[in-house]
Amino acid sequence: LSSLLSSWAPSLPPSLAPSLPTHPHPLCVTMGDDDGSSLPLSVATRDIVLEGITTNMGSVTYSPKDDIYYTAQAGSSSYQLKTFSSQGGEATSSTQTGFSVRGLWFTNDEQLESNAYRSAGFYKFILNVDGQPRDRESTAPGIHQPDDDSQLAYDHDEDMLIGYDHTSKEVQWRSRQGDLVRSLPLQQRDRSLDSVNPTVIGYSSLPEHEILLYDHARHRVMYFDKLIGGRAERETQVPAADSREHHKFNVSFVNGRIFLVEGNNYQSYKILPDHLSGMMTVGCLPPK
Repeated sequence: LSSLLSSWAPSLPPSLAPSLPTHPHPLCVTMGDDDGSSLPLSVATRDIVLEGITTNMGSVTYSPKDDIYYTAQAGSSSYQLKTFSSQGGEATSSTQTGFSVRGLWFTNDEQLESNAYRSAGFYKFILNVDGQPRDRESTAPGIHQPDDDSQLAYDHDEDMLIGYDHTSKEVQWRSRQGDLVRSLPLQQRDRSLDSVNPTVIGYSSLPEHEILLYDHARHRVMYFDKLIGGRAERETQVPAADSREHHKFNVSFVNGRIFLVEGNNYQSYKILPDHLSGMMTVGCLPPK
């Protein structure tokens, strides 16, 4: 692990160093060791199922505080935001979103937030004491995403939002008020990004594997370094049955898992070892 830790900050020209983030949360990876357990899984393992959903699904997010999963269908303000227990199964509650949801995430200050279609901007959901949604509020109207349908994700190490621009093959970081902070080109090397789901991106605190994309043609999770955009050698093979549903929407990353719509279910697969799954959860909290 010491070699992993020492490789976090590559040599950079002094003029670039102040504008680049540093790799966060070093203690989050000290539970691993040098036998590969500090890397993503090479093959994902089937896990919990969120039942009774439909197609064109937006993001899944998770509250470690309330031990609840949340997801919503994209496409209409009349569609439902649903909650599920951490064991999966059928929804425990359902409420109208009030806007056309795309991404969903929890922030470090325990706010459930979302980005909407096109120029509708950012929203937050008001939750009751049990973590159930009871209202919503617009927080930053305007165009704050690379694509009309982008499902933004939350970089909990920098308290910023990230989105994937599939045209320029770049990742954008934006403030929670929607201001563009920086962009990072991704290095394709020998692997084209043409079959990556263009609307979906994920985030983890795992060094050199912070940016997550899903190649729906090869059924693989791809990982990229947030400092330089380099693609990691390790990929995670997902035993998904049908990629036709995953070319847009219907994919999400959270809590050490990738969620894929399969029929009327959001099926999850573990992509990180259990002891690292908190690296894809706000605040690097341990898994439940």
